[in-house]
Amino acid sequence: MHLSWTFPAEIGLFGDAGTVTDALADRVADGIGVESRNQRAARLQVNRQEHGHFNAPELTSDTTPVLPQRVIRQFGEAVPDNAVIACDAGENRLFMMHYFQTKGTVTFLQCAGIGAMGYAIPPALAAKLVRSERAAIAVFGDGGFSIGMNGLMSAVEEKIPIVTVMLNNWALGWVKHGQGEHSIACDFADFDHAAMARAMGCEGYRVTSLTR
Repeated sequence: MHLSWTFPAEIGLFGDAGTVTDALADRVADGIGVESRNQRAARLQVNRQEHGHFNAPELTSDTTPVLPQRVIRQFGEAVPDNAVIACDAGENRLFMMHYFQTKGTVTFLQCAGIGAMGYAIPPALAAKLVRSERAAIAVFGDGGFSIGMNGLMSAVEEKIPIVTVMLNNWALGWVKHGQGEHSIACDFADFDHAAMARAMGCEGYRVTSLTR
């Protein structure tokens, strides 16, 4: 049993899913500890004002290199409401979870735990095969791309049209920042990943600034 082993939880429930769900339904039916819709909405507004709600200054920053927060804001404005976004492990996922605002149901897929780097492209391919009418987008860092870029070959060979977005910080960012001042074996050279994608038959664009 590993309740809240990855993300801390104030209340952990362990048991048969059906039994636990029935017990929760009974408690809700009794009205114990249930807020009204208006009360929840008011509390949510207070929390948004206190902690901020998708209004961090980094989201509109014009600095170069382009901040991941700014990339995610532009990304969020551009993607269709029903797009399926598959997010890789690593520091890119921390930024996406914090700054990306989902628009519909079943729109954000991510791997469990913290170590499944290279995850993003396969579920994006699967999503496009299952729901061809929806845009399928894979988001990853340069470390995840290095592990899973062979998935682009499959996309080309099987003619599966997906979009990929890479946040490049020239490092295994989560590892690097966790190591502090003495980072070991986590820095990358300044590779041109867009050129790698083009070499595999994809369209590839490298964005280095906010101006054309």
